[in-house]
Order: sequence, then C-alpha cells, then structure tokens
Amino acid sequence: MRRLRILLCSACAWFVEISLANASAELGNLSARLRVAAGGAPAIAGAVLSGPGTQTLLVRAVGPGLGGFGVEGVLADPRLTVFDAAGRVIATNDNWESDGGGVAVREAAGAAGAFALAAGSKDAAAVVRAYGLFRTSDTGKTWEARNPAGLVIENFDAFAQDNAILYANDNSGKRIHKSLDGGRTWTRTALGNFGPIRIAPDNANTILYTGFTSLMKSSDGAATMRVVLDDTAYLNGRQFMDIKYPASDPRVVWAAAKGYLLYKSTDGGERFTRVPAVRDMIYGVGN
Repeated sequence: MRRLRILLCSACAWFVEISLANASAELGNLSARLRVAAGGAPAIAGAVLSGPGTQTLLVRAVGPGLGGFGVEGVLADPRLTVFDAAGRVIATNDNWESDGGGVAVREAAGAAGAFALAAGSKDAAAVVRAYGLFRTSDTGKTWEARNPAGLVIENFDAFAQDNAILYANDNSGKRIHKSLDGGRTWTRTALGNFGPIRIAPDNANTILYTGFTSLMKSSDGAATMRVVLDDTAYLNGRQFMDIKYPASDPRVVWAAAKGYLLYKSTDGGERFTRVPAVRDMIYGVGN
C-alpha cells in the first residue's frame, strides 16, 4: 500500500492522507493555492510519500501560468526550493526552462497530464527523483547521501584504483562534478554531460562521457574536453546508453547506443568504429 501525506496549511499544520491500496491505482495530479505574504516570506507546502519502489515527482511553483485560468494576483516570478526529509536542499529552480531542465519538466508534465507551462515564462518547476549517490560503510545497514549541495547525482563512476575519486553528473544543469574525497565535497566543472560517464581504469584524469549522440573525452581531469565520436546522422536521435572499459585492457572501450548500436575503440577512446554485427543480426544487414 502506498500512502501520500500532504501538508495543506503550513501555519496550522493541517494534513490529509491518501491511501492507494490497489497496486495499479495512480494519483496523477495534486495542486494547492497558497498565499505568499508580503516581504518575501516563503509559502511552504509538503508531501510525504511512503511505499515500495522509487518515485519521480514533478514539483511546480506556478505564478504567471495561472493567469491564463483567470487567477488574479499571481506571483510574477516564483522561486522553488525542494527539501528532503532531513532538511537538505535537493532541487532549486527559478524559471522552469533554466539550467537545461526544461525538457525533463515538459516531459513530466505531459506524462502526468498537467497543463503546460508557456515557453519563456517565469514559472518555476523541478523534476525530483528519489535517488542519487549514497554511500555505506557498514555493508548496507546505513546510507549517507553524497550529492552536491542542492543537486542529485544521476550518473557517476569511481576510479578503479581509488574509489574516493568520483566523477558524476547532476539532475539539473547536467554538469560534470568531480570529488576527491568520496563525495563529501564536489567541484563543478564547465563540462556538460547527459548520460553515462566512465573513468579510464589506469588514469584518474581520463574520462569518457556522452552528449546524447556523441562521445567526449577529457584527459586533464575534466578541465577541457574534445569530441571523439559524433555519429549524429546515423544515430538519428538514438542516444548513447553505456560506456565500458574491459578490466583486461584499458585501451579497449565499448560504447552502446539505443537501437542495438555498438561502437569500439582500441586506442583508449581516441577513435571509435561502428560494430554492425549486433544490429545486423536483429534487423538484417544494412538496416
């Protein structure tokens, strides 16, 4: 059974609890109108979701978007901050399309049946997922979040020879972050990353990562990068899903994209060649 407990009034602490006893039952949308006091005092709303599995929530602070529904006195430029149960900031947003998060917000709104936000509007929104980077030192009895402040890690890799060295991307700006102390502190780099990221097994300063239909390589600890594979025309929107270094030979790298597309490098990721055999077996030669 899944339960959702919603805070309706922050001043008076009124709650309502909804129980979904049927595993197939869905609660798609929930909204509340809050009045923001003068002087910048925040309006506080909350939800506690319990039950099995991980959840994805679209959280929005809509101001100008309500004007189209005849609502008066809306906030001209709302800002959204989402906290976890421990009071840590896990997402922030000011203008829903900022920091590269607009696509995820738009897709989540469509899936939930929520009304669309206008392009360029100052409404705020964030897609919040119940996951991130967590660390355990007692064989899984307890876990500690190791995400950059205000962000949640989506993809990461640890250096094979020293697992305190981490590279990761975040769920908001899709930037690469680097940690040298097991995720206690992070340095945000200027490099963008939209998928898997891998550290070379023999060099902590060498990483390969994806940009939808291209592969990039950095040999200086994510200070700079260069494109080592751009097969956009052939991939036709099918993004890369995984990168692997075999433990036996760091010069060999495999990269897989949607549609059973496979690429191989034999020089540590400097050049890649498409391997047609897998796709040909499934779709036929030349397809």
